[in-house]
Amino acid sequence: MRFTPFISGVVDEDLTQDYSTAERAERWRIGRKAFYQTYGPFGVKYLPLDRIRRAYPHDFQIKSGCSCAGTFPSRGVVVEYDDRQVLKLIPNKEKESDHIIALLKERVPGLDTEIPELYRKETRQVY
Repeated sequence: MRFTPFISGVVDEDLTQDYSTAERAERWRIGRKAFYQTYGPFGVKYLPLDRIRRAYPHDFQIKSGCSCAGTFPSRGVVVEYDDRQVLKLIPNKEKESDHIIALLKERVPGLDTEIPELYRKETRQVY
């Protein structure tokens, strides 16, 4: 399997063992060394856990199949890393968002999971 970092300047290391033992949450995996996102047969992108600064729930507006139906909120996760760069994760099942945040919080000491003030009114507390 080919591992490609989300960010440049990351030292390549053998992540095969960490990936194989990582806990799965839909198409993402959280290991002891990195956060992984699979791209089908094309490989895996990864983000070292020590680069993650914040992870919080967020409601993303998703279009339904018909344009006349408008949009509906879907709970996802925003992962901030390095200098305010973000990964937006939208799982198929809303409860997976909480699972992803819990795994990251367990593996990244001192991880900030508080929803930023700017997004508090846009994010449902209960879903």
